[in-house]
Amino acid sequence: MAWEVIIAPNMEEDLKKLEEQISERVKNKLGEIKKQANKGIDPEHYLKWINKYEIHRLRTGDYRTFIDIDHNQKNIKALTVRKRDKAYKGWN
Repeated sequence: MAWEVIIAPNMEEDLKKLEEQISERVKNKLGEIKKQANKGIDPEHYLKWINKYEIHRLRTGDYRTFIDIDHNQKNIKALTVRKRDKAYKGWN
């Protein structure tokens, strides 16, 4: 079974609000993580674990994408993307 990236509905809305260039950068990074995961590299290698919120974070410039990893189903679920200064509000 191959790894897949799942874009949550909230994430879809967030991506629409971003400038196209930034949105593409986020999507490209997610695609690269998927590609490397399918080569056998753990996707967590590219992410930071935020213990306080029990979530993974992907940094793309001034934006933070919050991600849930399901190793059993081989899913990389992108939950939301936010600008760094507002990224952690609402996660507690």
